[in-house]
Amino acid sequence: MVAQRIKRPSAFTLIELLVVVAVLALLLALLLPVLADAKREAKKTACGTHIKALLQGINTYLTENNDTFPYNGIIFPKPDPKTGKPDITQWTLPNGILWSRMNQETQMYICPIDMENNMYRPLPGQLVQDSAGVVHINGDGSNITGSAMGYWSYSVNTALNSLGQFRKFFTSQGISPPWSDPLKRINIHSEAEFLYIIEEDPKQSPFNDEVFDAPAFLGNDALTDRHFNGGNLGFADGHVEWMQALLFNQVPPPPNELSSRYTRWFFPDGGATTLPPPSGN
Repeated sequence: MVAQRIKRPSAFTLIELLVVVAVLALLLALLLPVLADAKREAKKTACGTHIKALLQGINTYLTENNDTFPYNGIIFPKPDPKTGKPDITQWTLPNGILWSRMNQETQMYICPIDMENNMYRPLPGQLVQDSAGVVHINGDGSNITGSAMGYWSYSVNTALNSLGQFRKFFTSQGISPPWSDPLKRINIHSEAEFLYIIEEDPKQSPFNDEVFDAPAFLGNDALTDRHFNGGNLGFADGHVEWMQALLFNQVPPPPNELSSRYTRWFFPDGGATTLPPPSGN
């Protein structure tokens, strides 16, 4: 009787093993960008959640104060209300009207990407806040450590600040702004198209001073590009919208520099009585 041979499973050949490794590497290469994008999307959403909380805080203040905005000091007081001039000793988050409404949580003023990415941290010459709540100009010799602990990623529409540059523009042109001073909620023509909060770019804006001037005016403030080449905008009706930074920051050439639809988002009346017809931008 002939003994039967037991068939044993053959081992992987070197070629088969290399094929498996190549397939796994390809799958990993395809998966990593997806995971990275998902992580970035999560941070963009978290950033938008912070802005929504700030928007709610502003609207809560309005409800408690006859639907009237403060003269200044939504995030922190930029000018001295008495003199109209900047008073850096007052530039602290606790002096802003949102502080108590944010449960005194500093992180609500900061985008999650700002918290971890040095590329977006304050640069020399920008404003930072130390652990005692005192605001300094970064690099002024005050030996601040961990500059992000006093940094804010968000700025308010300068039209909300009665003492801001936006109003000075009209004064210098001999034009009366078509809204009251201080601004009242009733003066807002469309809350869905009126900006409260802008996610400011710390790389382009040399001095993040709590307010954001429309690009068509000074051009010194810029929307960030940290979220897929764009940033979040917070509107009066409470919704948050992502906008490509290049589109938002680009000002149309004269004589249409004030006709951009994005510039109109800074006007309580949508620019109806002060701006030329809107262009396609």
